[in-house]
Amino acid sequence: SGAKFELKKSNEGSFEPVTDYGLGSNGLIDMTNKSEMTFTGMASGIYKLTEIAAPPGHTIQITDIYFSVADGALTITDKDGNATTYTGVELVDNNTTIKVKNVAGPALPYTGASARR
Repeated sequence: SGAKFELKKSNEGSFEPVTDYGLGSNGLIDMTNKSEMTFTGMASGIYKLTEIAAPPGHTIQITDIYFSVADGALTITDKDGNATTYTGVELVDNNTTIKVKNVAGPALPYTGASARR
């Protein structure tokens, strides 16, 4: 939970925001208070998922995640629809769910402490 994504669908060579499923005009998936979100009846095609905000203390997934939907099953793909893999991304639940793992950010040095006298 805590991440935000944009979901877009391929449309004649470009990717357009998905506005179905209660998403806003820019395809925003707000996971601020959720750890999962379900979409049913997704149209067949190639989609692009972009993480635009990571949970506090985690790093953002800098690579866009492409996937295709066909007959209700998902395949992780590249932007052209060819099967591929991404670090931290996996299919689960009989290829019906995409799981994007949170990656902890680097440890920061402890600074700003007051000096004791």
